[in-house]
Amino acid sequence: MTDTVDGVTVLRHPCAAKGISYLTFYFNIADAEVEDVSRLALMAKLMGELPTARRSAAELNREIKTHIGSLEFSLKQFSEQGQTDRCKLYFTARCSVLDEEIDSAASLIAEVLTETRFDQTEVISQHI
Repeated sequence: MTDTVDGVTVLRHPCAAKGISYLTFYFNIADAEVEDVSRLALMAKLMGELPTARRSAAELNREIKTHIGSLEFSLKQFSEQGQTDRCKLYFTARCSVLDEEIDSAASLIAEVLTETRFDQTEVISQHI
């Protein structure tokens, strides 16, 4: 099933996980330079661990644990079937969430994606 929400294509796959939704957001970063991939992987690792413009890291962690079952940011690569010489790179945000917490989860994910404080060099050095 396909919907459009705020101009974005949303694919929905019904499943038998009564009351739990699994969300995956894909952001095409195929135009990233090869030398940036390791930085993007580090960025994915740090998301959800660093403070945002609105919350400390501890407050963010508490909100995530309150409203989201699991949350993960990562890089994923996909290629066309039979094509082995190139792929497309995506930055992904994945979570499992109770159906009634979808809006809270989407809001928290948006906050992490758009407001993470990457200027926290001391905290970042503890994670690498």
